[in-house]
Amino acid sequence: MYKKLISALLVLCLVCSPLLVPSFSADNEKETQAATQSATKSDKKTKSYKSKISDLRSKEKEYKERLKKTRENIRAKEQYSSALVSQINELTDEITDAHIKVDKLKTRIAKKQKAIRNSKKQIETQMKTLRKRIRSIYMAGDTSSLEIILGAKDFGDFIDKLELIKTLSSYDQKLINSLKTKLQVISKEKKSLVAAKAKAESYQKLLTSKQDKLTKLLKDNEDILSKLYNDQNDAKKLLNNANSQESEIQGQLSAYYNKLDEKEKAERAKRIAAAKAAEKQSTFTRGGTGSGSGSSDSIHVRRSGFLWPVPGYYYVISKFGEDRGYSHKGIDITGSGIMGANVVAAFDGKVIACNDDCIHNWGKSGSCGCGGGYGNYVLIEHANGKQTLYGHLSATTVSLNQKVTKGMTIGYVGSTGWSTGAHLHFECRYDGVPYNPMQEY
Repeated sequence: MYKKLISALLVLCLVCSPLLVPSFSADNEKETQAATQSATKSDKKTKSYKSKISDLRSKEKEYKERLKKTRENIRAKEQYSSALVSQINELTDEITDAHIKVDKLKTRIAKKQKAIRNSKKQIETQMKTLRKRIRSIYMAGDTSSLEIILGAKDFGDFIDKLELIKTLSSYDQKLINSLKTKLQVISKEKKSLVAAKAKAESYQKLLTSKQDKLTKLLKDNEDILSKLYNDQNDAKKLLNNANSQESEIQGQLSAYYNKLDEKEKAERAKRIAAAKAAEKQSTFTRGGTGSGSGSSDSIHVRRSGFLWPVPGYYYVISKFGEDRGYSHKGIDITGSGIMGANVVAAFDGKVIACNDDCIHNWGKSGSCGCGGGYGNYVLIEHANGKQTLYGHLSATTVSLNQKVTKGMTIGYVGSTGWSTGAHLHFECRYDGVPYNPMQEY
């Protein structure tokens, strides 16, 4: 009886077990699919944020190039305006000198005209004397000479005919020669002065014409400058808007990471760990509360051979997580004579963002508005989700999308952006979330 009962139970187990196994497998498969779908959704959303940031950075680069070109055009046009103003001022001086020269010539001509009138009066007096001499000749009966003189067609002919008269006295001859000399000198001087006056007036007109042309060029250049100033303001607005949008999306991305629940974070960490294990690279895990606040407890990393970013300078003046009304996202490295020191890439990677247009390289109590407070900076993406950021550089030596190697110089220590003095702000991130850089050393 007992044997039959046991046999029946065994048969029942054998019959039911095929039904139970598929049920368990199906549930496990659904759970796996759900986790995969959740992870895929999470990855897509992250890629969407990063894609938007990448597009905005491309626009930022375009706007910066536009702003740079506009500034260069403005400098050229301002220099051109300055040159035009200088030429106009020089022409104004020359025109003034020409005015003075013309006025002096007018004064001299007026004096010559007065001298001519006086000379004519003298000539008239001398003519009266000559007429008396002619009358004396006539009274003396020298009719042949008188006929010659009275037959002259004009005054010139009259003078010429007088020269032919050999019977006049030496006194008469001297009187006639004096008349001829005075007339020639006065006529020549007047003609010379009139010619000089005409030349000076012509030069004055030429200078005025040149000045008018330069004045028109200056006005046209000022109109162009006005348009360039507007273009510069437009480019600044576009750049500021792009920066604001990028900051907003960065905030959205950080907020998104913060909202991931423990299960999503754990699944993400597992996938990353599996990928790293497959590639035989260092592994990462996430633990803690995952608040995303950037505290050293929120992200744990395994050291991966990072190089110290400022060789020879090891004094950390500000630690990670320092309370400044906000949590300090990196460490500040400084030391005596650090200004201009080489900054090197901590590890191999690719430059995914950089800024090199900040010229405010000195200590300051507030932000100059450059590079979102970082001033001149370089952001490098390394393998397996790690990034490093190097801020407040005096200058950068790399460009966007450039590949860099561990120990390669990427810039020089400075005090650009919101910086109170020369130092390097060194930041480490994992999937965009800052973690304590000292965990790497």
